Amino acid sequence: MVTLTAAEEPGSRFVRWNGVLCSGPACPVLLDFDVQATAQFAATSQLTLIADGGTGASVEINGVSFPLPLQRTFDTGSTLRLHALPSPDDTSLGWLGLPCRETRPLQRCTLTLSVDTTGTLKLARFTNWLIGGWSGNMRYNDSLLQPSGELAVLTKFANDSNFVLARTLLD
Repeated sequence: MVTLTAAEEPGSRFVRWNGVLCSGPACPVLLDFDVQATAQFAATSQLTLIADGGTGASVEINGVSFPLPLQRTFDTGSTLRLHALPSPDDTSLGWLGLPCRETRPLQRCTLTLSVDTTGTLKLARFTNWLIGGWSGNMRYNDSLLQPSGELAVLTKFANDSNFVLARTLLD
């Protein structure tokens, strides 16, 4: 009897053995006839996510929730659907540094992980809420970055002439 061992290298993970019946990377094999065994590996990439601003944010990746900061390994080529979950007092301003294919609404990002990738969820805690009448040509959830570094977000409610203006200073 010999034990075959599949050794993972950085950037890969063991998938399975071909040619023998073993379930893990260590495979005991009885050599009473010729055996051809091949270890199969998958390339992996690391996803690192951090939050900038706010407190207590998490992210949902393909339906599973994880607290931020996050560092996880996925198979290279995996399609990941990220959904930012800010704390109740914070608002997502979007993802930075990620090759997103879909970004609307701002808290969502769909990407294919092809290399090690780091992204930042930009969060803001809004203060100075103001409710008033709707005017001008603003659309739903418009954001305006003021020269002072202040961010103003206008939200218009459907079938309503009122809006909410949230303003915050960005760090």
